[in-house]
Amino acid sequence: MRNFVVLALLFASAPVSALLGQAPRSIAPEIVAVQSGKLRLRGYLWKPPATAPASAVLFLHGSGGTDPAHTSGLLMTEAAEKLAPVFLKHGYAFLYLFRRGQGLSADQGPSL
Repeated sequence: MRNFVVLALLFASAPVSALLGQAPRSIAPEIVAVQSGKLRLRGYLWKPPATAPASAVLFLHGSGGTDPAHTSGLLMTEAAEKLAPVFLKHGYAFLYLFRRGQGLSADQGPSL
């Protein structure tokens, strides 16, 4: 009986899209700024459609692209758009933060 109660609580608290394994409808990200010392780093924030507070993933992209707008052969914006739905479908908020000198934070100093 205890297992049934735990399972029922899990299903009651999970977003329907996560239970069905479906990605939520396309949601445009919000552009946010995060203060880091004297820098204001920008990023894309996707929030799941649920109104309750959500756990979040902070994603820090890699480097090694051919220029400050690319990572792993993709535009950073494309990489963010591919990753966000993976986490959103499980009910997580997803923040793709750009390092200084790259992407939306290109004006915050050189990339290190």
